[in-house]
Amino acid sequence: MELLATYVQAWRESAADVGELGARLTDADWDAPTDCPGWQARDVLAHLVDIEEWLAVEEPPAERPAASMSEWTQHGVNQRRGTPPGTLLTALADAVDRRATQLAAEPPDLRADPPRIPAAMRWNWDTLLRNRAIDMWVHGQDIRRAVHRPGGFDTLGALVTTTSFGAGMPYVLGKKVKPPAGTTVVWDVDGSHPVCHAVVMSESGRAEALPEPPADPDVRLGMDTETFVILTAGRRSPDDVAVRVDGDAELGARVLQAMVLTF
Repeated sequence: MELLATYVQAWRESAADVGELGARLTDADWDAPTDCPGWQARDVLAHLVDIEEWLAVEEPPAERPAASMSEWTQHGVNQRRGTPPGTLLTALADAVDRRATQLAAEPPDLRADPPRIPAAMRWNWDTLLRNRAIDMWVHGQDIRRAVHRPGGFDTLGALVTTTSFGAGMPYVLGKKVKPPAGTTVVWDVDGSHPVCHAVVMSESGRAEALPEPPADPDVRLGMDTETFVILTAGRRSPDDVAVRVDGDAELGARVLQAMVLTF
């Protein structure tokens, strides 16, 4: 499946999952706190509605009074305070349908720049659509954890997200941890999307993915798929999840703290 179709399918399936889950939730469920600081489940839904409606409108929206992505995002959530969840669910489905129709009518060149991007981020179409697929699925998981209804890991959205986050492990080691050249780290991820990520710090100062894990890495980190997503999405501290650390404990702690890839 080509990338555009993959992103769109993952995004739409995840949006439909949010809608199906949301239809079963009570007012008390929607009031449940999530792993997103200061947000209840209803605020997560409001965010999804906000960004999809902002992207779907025909006329460019007015500039938001925000200096960062977090401020830009919070503005949209604040605008929807007090809106009933049922109304938000209907709005989400409508906005996703409109955006899907637009994308089908004029399939974008993934290398080109979209007409507008949230918070004026420097993204091309590939980054924007990949991030929409990831954002929709990850926030769906935020709601699921908040209301204790696990699921959604056997989906294309989960695959796009875990694959994208896994590709970021060289960045984590090379740009954020910056260990000495020759340092090797292995992430053993089991569960719904088992995978092994092995990365080495090169002499050039860049970290590179290895085709096979070394026999004796400096540190080996073991976790399940959900924990991998929670850490890379910055939802919880490494101290609040179950992780196996074999080897250099100090290096392992630094890597775990540096795994956040979202903003």
